[in-house]
Amino acid sequence: GITNITFVGIAGTGTLNVSGGTYSGYNTIVGHTAGTGTVTVGGGSFTSDFLTVGGNNSTSGTLNLNGGTFSVNQTFVVDTNGTVNVNTDGALSGGAGGNLTVQNGGVVKFNGGTGNGSMNLLLSGGVVDLNGQSVATNSWANLAASGTGSILRNSSATAATIASNNTIWIWNAATNLTIDTSGGNITIDSWITSSGQANPTGLIKTGTNNLVLTYAGNDYTGTTAINAGRILITHGNALGSTAGRTVVASGAQLMLSNVTVGNEALTISGTGLTDTNASGFAGALRSIGTNTWGGKVTLGADARIFSGSDHSLSLAVTTGDAIDLASYTLTIEGGGTHNINGPIIGTGGLLKEGSGTTTLSGANTYTGTTTVTNGTLVVSNSTLTATITPTTISVTLSNSPSGGQTFQLLPGTLAGSYGTPSVTPLEAGQTASFDAATGILSITQGATGPSDLSYSSASVSGLVGTPIFDLTPTVTGTVDSYSIEPALPAGLSLDPGTGIISGTPEAVSSSQIYTINASNLAGSTTAQVTIEVAKGTPSVTDWPTASAIVEGQSLTASDLDGGSGSPAGSFAWAASSTVPAVGTSSHTVVFTPEDSANYNTASYSVNVTVISKASNWLQGQPANAANVGKYAIGGATNVNGTSEQPTSSLDASKLSLTAIVRTNDTNLVILGEAGSSLTSWSTNGVSSVSAGSQAGVAEGCERRVFSVDRTNSPSKLFLRLRATLTPQ
Repeated sequence: GITNITFVGIAGTGTLNVSGGTYSGYNTIVGHTAGTGTVTVGGGSFTSDFLTVGGNNSTSGTLNLNGGTFSVNQTFVVDTNGTVNVNTDGALSGGAGGNLTVQNGGVVKFNGGTGNGSMNLLLSGGVVDLNGQSVATNSWANLAASGTGSILRNSSATAATIASNNTIWIWNAATNLTIDTSGGNITIDSWITSSGQANPTGLIKTGTNNLVLTYAGNDYTGTTAINAGRILITHGNALGSTAGRTVVASGAQLMLSNVTVGNEALTISGTGLTDTNASGFAGALRSIGTNTWGGKVTLGADARIFSGSDHSLSLAVTTGDAIDLASYTLTIEGGGTHNINGPIIGTGGLLKEGSGTTTLSGANTYTGTTTVTNGTLVVSNSTLTATITPTTISVTLSNSPSGGQTFQLLPGTLAGSYGTPSVTPLEAGQTASFDAATGILSITQGATGPSDLSYSSASVSGLVGTPIFDLTPTVTGTVDSYSIEPALPAGLSLDPGTGIISGTPEAVSSSQIYTINASNLAGSTTAQVTIEVAKGTPSVTDWPTASAIVEGQSLTASDLDGGSGSPAGSFAWAASSTVPAVGTSSHTVVFTPEDSANYNTASYSVNVTVISKASNWLQGQPANAANVGKYAIGGATNVNGTSEQPTSSLDASKLSLTAIVRTNDTNLVILGEAGSSLTSWSTNGVSSVSAGSQAGVAEGCERRVFSVDRTNSPSKLFLRLRATLTPQ
């Protein structure tokens, strides 16, 4: 074999063909010093520790990989005027660490050959040309834009694709990766990332053909600049992290295909790409299928958005503004549906073209002119839904309007010629007008009678003396005065100006239907309410106190002192015949109003103190033996009164003692006792009968004769009276 060839084409033309055998070099340079060098590997084995293709002031350096085996052990560089053609049956691999540096305009061109999954294509101003090839899975580990001017392109009219597991890696500032579709379309289904880079700048799309991004995991940051042609995305993450932004230049287009993109800023300019299905141009932003863009859209110049028939686009920000017109005009085109769910701001205007429907549902503040030349513009908010065509305005209000009320349909001028808008609902006599210069819809109330009168309650059950809850009317239209038939119950009134029924009932009134009439010069309306007034409950501010009574007396003997109530009335015991026990107890007192026809009675428990008879008789004196004896025997009316002394008599058959004893105190027991001595006493044989004469005996006492038979009991020599008072 051929070994140790260092220069292939130095200051002239040199060619190396490896079609069999083995080439092994140390530092192989293809093209040098105005030379033209070509190395073709079609079979056999090519190995070099170092390999440089182009550069070194060469005219050109070319490496053709057509077959065989190819390897570089150390540094592999494709430099200025250098080209590596990876042809059919050829296989490209990197040098040490799998690295292949493509710099200063050097080109790696895939012409049907393959790479390998461990190769790193490091572009530092170099070019990788797909040349219409479908790059298989694992054709490289990383294609890294590590220097300024790095380009990934397709120079062929045949569409090129990059399958999965071929990572595209964007490095730090000033290392934009340009993807050039000047020759044909490129579809990338691999991860595009800027992982590990502090300040990546993003992608630049050039060339008039399409770049299709389909990978769901793209996370590169920085700006995606669409300078020419179209980027079509089929996944919401295809444009990388929402921390970056996308800028569409005039004449270029971003196309969305059934995706939902998060809060990524988007700047658009121009009318986009020519499309035979649109009116000349298909928009700087175009929707295919159903799509949502969740970030703010800013106009960098007059711009166009397009959705064809059966397609839709929603600009749905979660916070902030949906569109910033700046000072430009946004044209919304196509037969599809556009929903702008956030505010539109700026001094620019809005032009609605195409047969589709565009709905504005944000709090718009843009001040430019709105023009509808085709299709339908819908303005929807909490107060109304307005449908605007090139010649008509139709408005549905959320609630019935009042005369003089205005609604802001658009924040600025509506261009065109419009007649009277169609507005629903409108009350009788109301008319609507629209000022195209200000975008304001006005409601004017003409002469019409009120209608739909009703009250806050259709039925009231009141009580005499208690204010009723105000009955408040609700009515449609203007009311000059209110009246009522028949007259309201005493104490209630109707305010003729407000229609409110209020007051405090003064008399009982049976259930009655009342008809209220609300009127103005143009007409009237009526409503009915039912009012019933029952007896009221009197208000007792002070209940009386009860005087003390003596044991055995009924409540009738207790006087009720004091007490006051409204209306005027009187207090009485509910059960005056009740005889309370000694001590303090509560009993029901009833207040009866003098106006019993309109007020019920009221009741309350009042305490009564019952003094025992003995305590009453003693008048504060101690209950000693002398006083108790005087209370029990002698008939004195009180402790200071005069007592009648007992008298005794003796005959052959009996010994008797006549005394006045108290009989009206159940706590007092008086017994006769006899004995044969003064130390032995018994009630045996002692009888007691009422005396024949009760003259001079006080109430509650009785003159009685106590006797003991001496015929059968001659030992009974003594007779006495014994009184026992049980304390209370």
